[in-house]
Amino acid sequence: MKKIYSFLIKSYIGPFVVTFFIVLFILLMQFLWKYIDDLVGKGIEWHIIAKLLIYMSTTFVPLALPLAILLSSLMTFGNLGENYELVAMKAAGISLRKVMMPLIILSIIISIAAYYFSNYIMPIANLKAQSLLFDVREQKPSVNIKEGIFYNEIDNYTIKIGKKDDDGKTIHNVMIYDHTRRNGNTNITVAESGKMEFTEDNRFLIFTLYNGNNYVDRAENRKQIATKPFQRTKFQKEYRRIDLSAFRFQKTNEELFKDHYKMLNVKQLQKSIDSVLINAETKKEEFSSLITDNYRYFSMFDENKAEPEKSTAIKTQQKTNRDNKKASKDSTTKKMFLPHSRERINLELDISPVQDIPEKVIDTSAKLKKPFLSNFNKEEKTRITEIALNSARNLKTNIDWTKSDYYHYLKQINKYEIEWHRKFALSFACFVLFFIGAPLGAIIRKGGLGLPVVISVLLFIVFHIISITAEKFVKEFVITPFQGMWLASAILLPVGIFLTVKATTDSAILDIEAWVKFFKKILFIKK
Repeated sequence: MKKIYSFLIKSYIGPFVVTFFIVLFILLMQFLWKYIDDLVGKGIEWHIIAKLLIYMSTTFVPLALPLAILLSSLMTFGNLGENYELVAMKAAGISLRKVMMPLIILSIIISIAAYYFSNYIMPIANLKAQSLLFDVREQKPSVNIKEGIFYNEIDNYTIKIGKKDDDGKTIHNVMIYDHTRRNGNTNITVAESGKMEFTEDNRFLIFTLYNGNNYVDRAENRKQIATKPFQRTKFQKEYRRIDLSAFRFQKTNEELFKDHYKMLNVKQLQKSIDSVLINAETKKEEFSSLITDNYRYFSMFDENKAEPEKSTAIKTQQKTNRDNKKASKDSTTKKMFLPHSRERINLELDISPVQDIPEKVIDTSAKLKKPFLSNFNKEEKTRITEIALNSARNLKTNIDWTKSDYYHYLKQINKYEIEWHRKFALSFACFVLFFIGAPLGAIIRKGGLGLPVVISVLLFIVFHIISITAEKFVKEFVITPFQGMWLASAILLPVGIFLTVKATTDSAILDIEAWVKFFKKILFIKK
């Protein structure tokens, strides 16, 4: 058995390594094709491009690993079946389950390794890759001044060259607009010919100009025209040095990217989720307090209950009761405050004194007639209406802003939870795809890179489409992050179980003759 297990592991590892790196290479070529415009023509050194490709290759492992496991397991058992090695093992009394056992253990080890890779290496790789990709995309293209075209990629300068010689250095009909003063075209240099060269470290562009003129307008405004006149200087030879530091590759501080959800491990993701939840709950409590403190008056009067026998009542404290006892028996002036208003509206109401009973429920609208505004004069009606409208608009604005902020918190939590579940779902997906590829290879009994590749790619496309669609549903709050990130594995797991059962029982699931007999029985077709 040890020799058989060793033979099976060797037969599996070879296709697994080859397919893994082939898939990784294909994904890397896809990345290069996508960002080719950002990489070419910028004078970026080769070792920076190499670093970027290595980091990006690491980030593609979650896509390459499941496909490699599916394809290699299908190829391994397809080769065993095609060469009748599975038949020999079964004839020797070794069941398919025992044949699969060493590879099942190996798949478990790979799944555990995939989790640790996703949790500890992937965040670092994502941080390095995304920060370096940002720097590369922000890098300016290398200086390439063409004939007869105004070149303005160099900060504070616009350069035009009439003609270049074949050596790439000798130039003719040169015009240089110096905008360092940021006062328009007030400093212009014109030369008949010259040379254009870069320093060894490419930090400066050196122009050696011959037979030309400098035109400088020293007046910064109209008042200085008389005191600072226009200046013209003729020269036979002049040197002009232009700083190219903006074209040097500058690395951004990685600390700016480290809080992104793709750059965090499981522990950090959980901490971030808790922090965002606390912020969201704090936002809800603050909004609730705002509504309670500033907009209570919306519910303090109901004109449908303004009759004395049906009036709305509110609780008042003992202090309010004592103040009401001191009020005049004939009439009193009640002052009503409205939020977002600096005005006080004095309402003359005939309110009878209230007995000093603790927590007494008193009537605040019993003396108001229906409708509410009929209790006030025209000026007061106008003022009350304006204040009420402004308060309602402010309330709506507060609600909209709070809703937007809270939705932003929910989106953040979703992203963190998606990434949290992804680290576990990747490992489980590797295990599930093995149980699809291995029994399927034993059933079809075809090895090599023909039919197994086609079947593997189709199955992986199904898996990938389900994963992407479910993730989009999660981001749109259609389903929960748990459901979305585990949906693909949950759908393919029964398929793996079904194929494993059929393979271990030697079911002719892909035998065309068996299917023909099956349909003949259903359709009652006689031979």
